[in-house]
Amino acid sequence: ERELKGLVLFVTHWVLSSAGVFAAFKPLSILMRTSIQEIRTRDSKRKCGVTRNTGLGPGAAIVDLRWYRDFRFQQTKKDKSPSLTIAVDAFNLLNRVNYQNFIGSLTSPFFGHAVSALPPRRLQLGVRFQF
Repeated sequence: ERELKGLVLFVTHWVLSSAGVFAAFKPLSILMRTSIQEIRTRDSKRKCGVTRNTGLGPGAAIVDLRWYRDFRFQQTKKDKSPSLTIAVDAFNLLNRVNYQNFIGSLTSPFFGHAVSALPPRRLQLGVRFQF
């Protein structure tokens, strides 16, 4: 019975927090670049009627989670007591590939493809001592 009470107390004093970013579509500018000089100088030539950010790339979903607990060394002093915080953080919890930096040049064989992506799921353990 004591072990069960200790387990419930251990679980009940933990705090779970989260943050999320959900984006429907990322805009993509469609350009007509024909020479290396235009690419280097970022000259933008667009077809008639094509405005900036006309194309749509895929959306993004990023969920971060933090699970932590504060341990106070002197319960009676609350805020003035030294404390130890133990935390577990998860970034990109869904482990979804979130693409970024799309090629918008119609003359490129990689038109519409992403050049990079945000990092995959990462876990982090942390301990902080405050006095």
